[in-house]
Amino acid sequence: MANNLNNHIIIHKLAQDLGLKSSAEPVERIIAYCRKKVRELTGDFDGEMTPENVLPWLEGKLSTKFCEIHSDTALAQLVSHYCKRREHGFATLSEEFQGSTEGITLRLWHPELWEPRFVSVIDCRGRRRLRRYHTKWHELTHLLVLTDQMRMEFRRTHDLTQEKSAEEKLVDSVAGDLSFFPDLVVPLIDGDISFEKIEDIRVRMCPDASQTSSAINISKIWPSPCVWLEAKPQAKKSAPKGSVPDLRAVKIAENRVAREKGLRMIANFRVPPNSIIFRSFYRGFAGGEAIESLAWWEASCGTRLQDRLIRVQVKNMGESVQALVTLAA
Repeated sequence: MANNLNNHIIIHKLAQDLGLKSSAEPVERIIAYCRKKVRELTGDFDGEMTPENVLPWLEGKLSTKFCEIHSDTALAQLVSHYCKRREHGFATLSEEFQGSTEGITLRLWHPELWEPRFVSVIDCRGRRRLRRYHTKWHELTHLLVLTDQMRMEFRRTHDLTQEKSAEEKLVDSVAGDLSFFPDLVVPLIDGDISFEKIEDIRVRMCPDASQTSSAINISKIWPSPCVWLEAKPQAKKSAPKGSVPDLRAVKIAENRVAREKGLRMIANFRVPPNSIIFRSFYRGFAGGEAIESLAWWEASCGTRLQDRLIRVQVKNMGESVQALVTLAA
């Protein structure tokens, strides 16, 4: 994703607005900028420095208020409360959350003297509660890169009904980085990566984070080459209606060291039948690992990945299988 965003004019314009030097990789510069701002804002924090504990501190520093919504009744009460105060931007919240929107940050136009300037509404109803930790960081990231108080494009955190804007994709990447702040997570990293070690870090540092977001973002920080992927049945867009979907790597996240070492996977490639990922999904075993070859991965057009030995660790999630792919020793 970062490579595509680096070529987007909107991202270059945002980097310029933030006063950053021109670069072929503005995404990395913006992430570094946000890390620096978080360090500055937490300079006088006197509690235990964990990403979860830092959240409410940054909430105050960035002049926003988190409002978690756990029921339809709570949402209706929130809308009524702010609309009575002539904050009419809240009037459409119920409609906004009917889609896949998970979080919205709104500016208060008539705040009390003691109130923050913004309100960040986090939808925690149903399964959305599993993403509330990431959603909070996403909303804070919008405020970290906000260079114009009138720029309110950041109303939606995640809406699957329409293509995300380049800025939304960028904010997602930055939020993932900050929600597992490297300064705090790196000291806990030791040895080879595994799902067990990732879970240990998640429980110790940010237990509110989902297992999936933890696996993605902690693997990105790991100092050795690693590619995280999720595999589930998915048909090709060109496949005839009613055709049986193949098991494919539908999501992929590689860390910087993997890119430098040439360890790469390609999204939507079919999972080879002899891979432990395939066996885990169709035979239902919870986890395991195996030494395999990247050359097993082949596209329908015949393209194969480089012939390299890899170590594949799997974790069966029920509807999908997640895997950590590293170079075999």
